Amino acid sequence: MTVGPDQTLRLEAFPMKTAQFSVRAILSIASACFVSSAIASANTWIVDINNGAGANFTQITVALAGSQAGDVIIVRPGTYTAPTGGLAIDKGVTIIGQGLVKFSPASHAEISGVPAGDVLVIVNLSATSWIVGNSQGSITIRESTAPSGVRVTSCSDVRVQALAGIVGTSTVTDSRCEIADCTLRGAPGQGSCCWGFPGGSGWSGLTIDSGSLVHLARSSALGGSGGDSGGGPASGGAAGAGVAAYDSELWIDGGGVASIQGGVGGWGEFCGWDGACGMGVYLGNSTLIRSGAALPGTPSPHCGAPGVPLVLGGNSTDQVLTPDAPTLELSGNPVPGGVATFTVHAEPGSVVRLNIGAQPQVFAAPGILVENLVIKSRSFDLGMVPASGIAVKNVSLSPLFPQGYRLFAQARLVYPWNGEVRRTASALTVVR
Repeated sequence: MTVGPDQTLRLEAFPMKTAQFSVRAILSIASACFVSSAIASANTWIVDINNGAGANFTQITVALAGSQAGDVIIVRPGTYTAPTGGLAIDKGVTIIGQGLVKFSPASHAEISGVPAGDVLVIVNLSATSWIVGNSQGSITIRESTAPSGVRVTSCSDVRVQALAGIVGTSTVTDSRCEIADCTLRGAPGQGSCCWGFPGGSGWSGLTIDSGSLVHLARSSALGGSGGDSGGGPASGGAAGAGVAAYDSELWIDGGGVASIQGGVGGWGEFCGWDGACGMGVYLGNSTLIRSGAALPGTPSPHCGAPGVPLVLGGNSTDQVLTPDAPTLELSGNPVPGGVATFTVHAEPGSVVRLNIGAQPQVFAAPGILVENLVIKSRSFDLGMVPASGIAVKNVSLSPLFPQGYRLFAQARLVYPWNGEVRRTASALTVVR
């Protein structure tokens, strides 16, 4: 069904649908399907450390233990007790932090074993890192913190959107992962403590391995700087790469705002002892398909070797798309009665349709690079992209939408001059 530009998206129970998970040859991930369910059947739980009016629980861990797949957990502002071993999540719930939600002591969050058919959504939670593994369900982490990075292993569908403060080692192994509107920074190498000892090496902003497929959309990756030596005949540390990929596939849709760059090499007392700067992208037996992102290389402030933009190692390939791949940007005020603004950046003259639905999927179609990532319930015709390269759709959210109501969105474009179809990465808005 097509909704006119001035109509409000109304609440309804979405009809039951299934979609097979189609895997590209590079991935070895089991099939999964996502079955929608009526929002009305879910429970909504309130977590409040101060046990205020309407609260059901005072700790997030207790709420998770008492919830079931499909439930919504609203977490009021406060500092919550960090569970031993970190916060553990293994089911498809929607968790929304209101205001500042954090743990003391600071803790990581571990997501594991989310089954096929479950949809896990996390919005606005503070964790030192997100460790996501062994899950066939769909997992989206949005507008949260991860100062020590994100680690994804053996997952079918992980979407990381608008995370803040990522300075550490982010890794994706044997997984399909979408990273949108993020900046990944590798941890710096350790500086030497003593004369005659070298500085440590910096870490890559993102490391991809073991047959993964990673889609970087409007996201930057910066390598960590090398550590300084302690002086004398000892070298400064080598810097990390912006992205290092091994036996995997990497898509970069920069949207004109992304930069992939290696770090700066560490200082050595003598010119010949300076550390080398990191490369922008290193590919080891991997495929890169990119557009709209800067790969500026890294000039050395000392005597160390500068960092080159791109290195193709082994049987690697680099393809630059023309025209640039489209991207999707999300803004607005996602509250009942509010507005979600979807901005499509695309080639002028292309024809755009915005698809929206409550359920995600990963369904590949022959000849189209990016999979269909949304089981659409509504479709908006945005028409032809003007000369500015920007098409905007303001979606009014019904006052009837409950907290936790989610809308996955993806833009689909057609180039009239050759019939080519392209898709953007997805974007998720969740009613707060």
